[in-house]
Amino acid sequence: MKNSEVSKATIILFCREQLARDISGIRTQLLDIEEALSGETKSTAGDKHETGRAMLQLDREQLGERLLKAEKAQQEFERLLYGSDPKELYIRPGKLVCTDKGYFFIGPPLGKLNIDDVHVFAISPGSPLAIAFMGRGAGDHLDFRETIYRIISVD
Repeated sequence: MKNSEVSKATIILFCREQLARDISGIRTQLLDIEEALSGETKSTAGDKHETGRAMLQLDREQLGERLLKAEKAQQEFERLLYGSDPKELYIRPGKLVCTDKGYFFIGPPLGKLNIDDVHVFAISPGSPLAIAFMGRGAGDHLDFRETIYRIISVD
């Protein structure tokens, strides 16, 4: 493997770790809010107390929604990998696509990743570019938003 390449296994590990870090970070923030809320119950500062408590509860609700989304993304990622056929030669969810414009991993939408000094774009299977890639294989060309991608390999 050349220095400008990255393995699919490395990308999968990186994505797993990133998703786990995201979930862990959200859980830590939720615990912090729970501690702050329990501290707020000991205060009797009137309206100021109620406003602070309401803000913490709103933060807790928003973090709860983020946690559910992050856990769902993690579950979908694992399901995607379980259903991925390594012999499949065409682009579908779970595939690493090498183009003349860079690497694209069709999986969790984590954005631009820097793995072993190589940039990999982790894009959602539902993103416009991923949808345009679907069903294509090595050697194909894709004209997407005035950019032509030459597909070099699919792993």
